[in-house]
Amino acid sequence: YSFLDQYQRAIQDYDEAIRLDPQLAEAYNNRGLAYRHLGQYERAIEDYTEAIRLKPDFPHAHNNLGGLLDQKGNIETAIVHYKEAIRFHPNYAEAHNNLGSALGQKGNIEEAIAHFETAVSIDPDYTHARNNLALALSIAGKAEEADVHLKKAKELPEMIDKQAEN
Repeated sequence: YSFLDQYQRAIQDYDEAIRLDPQLAEAYNNRGLAYRHLGQYERAIEDYTEAIRLKPDFPHAHNNLGGLLDQKGNIETAIVHYKEAIRFHPNYAEAHNNLGSALGQKGNIEEAIAHFETAVSIDPDYTHARNNLALALSIAGKAEEADVHLKKAKELPEMIDKQAEN
């Protein structure tokens, strides 16, 4: 099967899970991930939103919704969801990294640096967060610190797609 076929099959499986238990927030979140991979962003947003309605303290659904909203240019609302993900799961490295990226897009470099540093302290092997930290430090005029993180990032294994793990 192609990846597209696998996502379509996953959606069918999540449809069945939701039919059996309409209160299963995880099924909505996971179906949202499949829709996102298929480029069906509005359906993904609907599923993430339903997952959050069913389970307001679901950090992965908040992070996933934030990521998609961020991708669509709705940075302010994305920031709200990243912060919610962190509120419910303070050691969620991916949410800290995503929040840092969104804050950096808004020009809040020092606050972005703080979240990238938190992501790296939680997961020292998180290459993407380390690269983001290096970039933000460079923008902030902290070239020596940036170089340290770039060197560490180059020593790490190839970047893992953290979003896909949720």
